[in-house]
Amino acid sequence: MNRLLNVYLSIACLSGLLLVSCDTHQEDLNNIHFNSLDLKLVTLDENGVEKRVFAEGENIALGLKAINRSSEEVLFSNYYDLCSLSGFEDFMLVYKWETVFARKKRLVPVGRPFEMPIYCIAINLPVKIPAQSEVLLSAAWWDDNPSNSPLTKGSYYSSFSYEMRIDNFHKTFDMKVNFRVE
Repeated sequence: MNRLLNVYLSIACLSGLLLVSCDTHQEDLNNIHFNSLDLKLVTLDENGVEKRVFAEGENIALGLKAINRSSEEVLFSNYYDLCSLSGFEDFMLVYKWETVFARKKRLVPVGRPFEMPIYCIAINLPVKIPAQSEVLLSAAWWDDNPSNSPLTKGSYYSSFSYEMRIDNFHKTFDMKVNFRVE
């Protein structure tokens, strides 16, 4: 009888160990995917080509790009919601570098490529990001916001920080883009 009890206890302990190690493996896998993701602010020309120097009068789009550096496809809706990002005051806010004194410059806010507030659909559809690839999540054209003035010659800047928290994982994305109009 003791021998049978020992066998049952051994099986129960082994099963428990397997369950815990499988759970830990899944958590490690999620952590790898989460840490392999990156977000980047980009500027695009009228053809959707990413670049940093534009002609005066050219329509410019600011975009948010997701980068998957892992070896597996990732469903990005598990990690973020674009609607929640647009609620941040500095999300895609564009500044122009202006000279104040001979060598001193300051950033002056000039607008954003969309009107506030943004009205979003209630469904957060997943975005598949293939392994080792980049996907443009969204882009907004400067000229689509009627309160914007055309961007004149000069240097511009936009930045945004976002802390993403999913279960036990968190990561801060510090995104910025510098671009010029010539």
